Amino acid sequence: MTGRQNTAWTKITRTGISRSKKNFEQWKKEIHKNLNQLSHMVRFQKKRTGFGQSLGSLWLILDPLLHTALYFFIVTVLSGSGDIERLLKIAVAVTFWRYHSRIIGQSVNLFRNNIALLSQIYFPLHLILMEFVAVNIMFFAYSLVGPIVLLLLNGYWPDIYWLWLIPLFLLQTLFSFTIGIYLSIVGTFFRDISGVLFFPLAIWWYISPGMYDVDKVPVDFRWVFDLNPFSYFFTGYHGALLNDLGPNIPALAILLLGSSLALVVGLKLLINARYYFFKYL
Repeated sequence: MTGRQNTAWTKITRTGISRSKKNFEQWKKEIHKNLNQLSHMVRFQKKRTGFGQSLGSLWLILDPLLHTALYFFIVTVLSGSGDIERLLKIAVAVTFWRYHSRIIGQSVNLFRNNIALLSQIYFPLHLILMEFVAVNIMFFAYSLVGPIVLLLLNGYWPDIYWLWLIPLFLLQTLFSFTIGIYLSIVGTFFRDISGVLFFPLAIWWYISPGMYDVDKVPVDFRWVFDLNPFSYFFTGYHGALLNDLGPNIPALAILLLGSSLALVVGLKLLINARYYFFKYL
């Protein structure tokens, strides 16, 4: 009886795959093994996608700054004027938006790019997801260097309001990752989605108050911005970093609840969809 309890077993039935329950030691060994695997995966992905290029980590710092310069030029041409606060607001918005758009864009081919791992029946699916989030957070940390330097050079020093960046960033990560879960499932079955994703992302950016303030938008179109989560993210980032203001807590609470529920549903769909991936990968 004791040997039966300490031995892992797997049984395939008509209703699916059932496995034996793990004891404490088995859980401990599995967690340690998963952490080691995750560490190797992150280092490999870091080298392959970011630091294998000639500019390496420097490109991750330059990327949001170059986009900031482009959008600031557009705003200056259209409005006839541009000040340093507008430049800083664009720099902050672009940096957090690029983090979001990178997660969305890469999620479509997430499982196609990891077909070798998925082919291993017992490989934990959650490791692929954790590696995906960890690498994007690491790359985001590099891209944040430029805007922080700009803020410091212009006299915006860290204060208590900067702490709002932590919950705002975590909520944005949850929101973006949740969308990425659904896109990763759809993108596995339909390859064409990666080719058309740029267009809705571009529209989403331009209807987000990154280059301009919401109060500049005509009243008749304000409802679009009220439904756009990045109206609250960008306003929260700008308020914390530039204006000593807190975010819209009720709106963020709704986003947290909605994203959490959608994530739970998405993960369940992903677990069920995994058994059909091999027909399309």
